[in-house]
Order: sequence, then C-alpha cells, then structure tokens
Amino acid sequence: MRVVLDPTAFSQPLDLLALLAACARAQHGLAAPIAARDGWLDTLGALAGPLGALFDALAARYTLHPATAATITVRCAGGSNWPTAALEPGDAAALLAQPLELLVENERADFAFLRRIAHPHQRAQLDAAVAAGALRVRQGGGITEVKKSVEALRPQGSGPGEADRRVRRLRTVVLYDRDAQLTDHRLPGRDATDLDQQLADPVANDPWPWWGHRLRRRHIESYVPVEVLEGWQKGDQDTGITPHTTQQHQAAAAVIVALRSASGAQRSIAHALPMKGGLLSVVSKAQRSALPQLAPNAGAQQRMAVENAVAQALNGAWPPPFDQLSPAHRADLLVGWGRCLQDVFSSAAPRWDQSFWDEFDRDLDPTDPGDLAALALVDTLLERL
Repeated sequence: MRVVLDPTAFSQPLDLLALLAACARAQHGLAAPIAARDGWLDTLGALAGPLGALFDALAARYTLHPATAATITVRCAGGSNWPTAALEPGDAAALLAQPLELLVENERADFAFLRRIAHPHQRAQLDAAVAAGALRVRQGGGITEVKKSVEALRPQGSGPGEADRRVRRLRTVVLYDRDAQLTDHRLPGRDATDLDQQLADPVANDPWPWWGHRLRRRHIESYVPVEVLEGWQKGDQDTGITPHTTQQHQAAAAVIVALRSASGAQRSIAHALPMKGGLLSVVSKAQRSALPQLAPNAGAQQRMAVENAVAQALNGAWPPPFDQLSPAHRADLLVGWGRCLQDVFSSAAPRWDQSFWDEFDRDLDPTDPGDLAALALVDTLLERL
C-alpha cells in the first residue's frame, strides 16, 4: 500500500510512530513532505537518526509501488474521510497494521497453486510477505464458507465492531474456483456466481472496491498442463504427481489422449468437468445409488450402464473430445484421479514453470478486462500489500 503523509500528520506523534512501525513491518511505502519530516525529527534527539533512516527506506519502497496500488493520505482534519481514503493517523495505523488476508477455499493447495503460476520474482515477494506477516492465507473451508466469510465482513450497523470490520474488509482479497452447475457444467457453479455478485456489490463509503478473482476453470487441478501429465506417464520423477493406483494412472492417460486432440472450445468443456473427482460425480446422488458398483473388474454391461448415466447427465451425450475416446478410456475417467495431484503445484520442478504459465494463460478472454494472465493476477494481489 502507498501512504502519503500530509504535514498535519506530524501533530499526532504517537499515532505517527505506530504508523511508521506498521509500515516497517509490512510492505508499505511512504512519502512524506521533507520540511515537515525534518522539523519533526529535530525534536526527537537520539531517535532522529534511526527514524530518518526509516523514512528514507520507506520512501525508496514507495517508488517501487505502481500508481495502481491502494493509496491513502494521512492527515489531521478532525476525522477520517473513508470514501476518499483521507485518514486520521490513528485510523491509518490500524489499517496498515492489518495484514493482507488472502481468503481461499483450501489454504495449502490454493497457495501452492498461486506460487506455481507466479513468476520467480513474484514468488519471492509472496514468500517474503508471508514470512514478514504482511500476507496471511486463510482457509475458508470450501466455497460456501468463503461466501459466509465475505458476507460477515459487510457492514452490520453502527456497533463497536464496525471499525474493525471495515479494516479487515479493506485488507481482504479472495481467490476461488469456477466450479460448475450440476444441471449444466458449461455454467459456473451457483456458489461461485453468488460470490461474484457479493464482490461486485460495492460497500458505501469504502475507498476502494472488493478485490476477488474467480478462476476460469472448474478447480485448480484443471490447470495441470498436459506436458506435466505426459512427463509423469513417462516416469519423470520431478512432476510432483504422486503415483497411486493403476486405475488413476490410466485415467491420466485418458485425459492426455482427450486434451491432445481437443480444440480450444473442446478444452473449455473438458476443464469444466470434474475430472479430479471423476465424471461419475456429475450424476445425482439419487441416480448414483441405483447404478451398479463400478469395481475395477466390472463387466462391460455394468460399465455401459454407468457410462450411459454419465452421458445423460452431460446433456445427453459424452461431449467432445471425450466422445472420441475408447470405451476403456471413458471408463477410466469415471472414478477420478485427484489424489495423484495433491502435491503437483508445490513439488513440480522449476523446469515445468513455463508449462504452468502457458496453461493458465491459454484460455484468456481478451474482451474481459477482469480476466487476468498469471503475471498480472499475481501482480494485482501484490499491489494490495
């Protein structure tokens, strides 16, 4: 965050010291009027040297923040003006002392995913921010709980907790999956759509809007590049994919066959389907209970019954590119293979970085200004620090 000091801010020395301490602990940059700064430092005796050096360091950091970064002005004017981000020193210190909270569905997996799509210099910034306590990753516990957490940060009257709620709201960003509707997997899930609307609804008197980003694909595992899957299939030990059962290995092979031959539109369909948990999950629980158990040694007739149920749930037929798969490969996709991918984002070797960046950027919508490439997405989050 960028902090601009007005000369009047120096009339509140205790709050100003708290503000400087918050800036020093976190990633904030600060610009101060030289005459007012030097005049204040002259009154501090032995503290003038260390605090002068801190001012210089914060000023250097200020120049590194882009103009698009969140910015506040600190001044004494008898009260904070939140809509214009012109704050009293005490309110500014409270805001700056609050770590930026990244709200996600799964703390370990989602932050590993964010680090994986980050470029090396961004990855170093993320790690430094976490180590310094400037960035805190918080697990929502699934998208439904993330929705509840966002709703809990909205204004709830004029009680004593409102000031803290506002500070937390302004220091919260959200990253969440697209998911899919049960009745039409081409559409985002209802919880994801609800969260879109929550974050798009501005809060009166806040200086800047919520910031959240919905991924373009059903879940983070949909971003595992085909090249990484092929490396795992060939026995490469540095993909971060953990081999489990033969069946899961075969499912990965089926995904590779399907995606290698898919057009862009067909890939979009594939990435909206629950391949992590298996395509059988598109069938409602009631229908699933009536289907035969799909054991590894299930006969052709049993597999056909399950395949037909899945096809009906997928708008009546297996969509391209899966319609071109052999019956054996389609059967392999029914039960899923997500456990193999639990460490792929944290453990894949750096040589796979370009594949992950290319995969994330593959289906960008150039007509949507909110559809960010990997580099821009991480930069936007870092600007909030």
